[in-house]
Amino acid sequence: MKHLIFRGIEFLSSMDEDSFFTWLEKIECITEVLGDEEAINISIGQSVSDYDLREIIAIAYRYGADMTQLRVFLTDKNKGWFFENTESYWHKEVFC
Repeated sequence: MKHLIFRGIEFLSSMDEDSFFTWLEKIECITEVLGDEEAINISIGQSVSDYDLREIIAIAYRYGADMTQLRVFLTDKNKGWFFENTESYWHKEVFC
């Protein structure tokens, strides 16, 4: 199991916060989300599909989370689109 920690997330409204947690709940590989005023701890199951990883990338990017921690999801199977795609919006945030 992998874990992500999102720190310093700022919500602009209560609906923004609701949308954030609803989005996380819809990502199939996420098994648990626990949050307090300092951090949001996200537990990830063993199997992370490309679809799920793209959703995790998107939410981390949109809410300004530390994206370097997403490196743990790099595999031989996804390296073509995840790592080698240097023009992607996330590449610099995750790998540089």
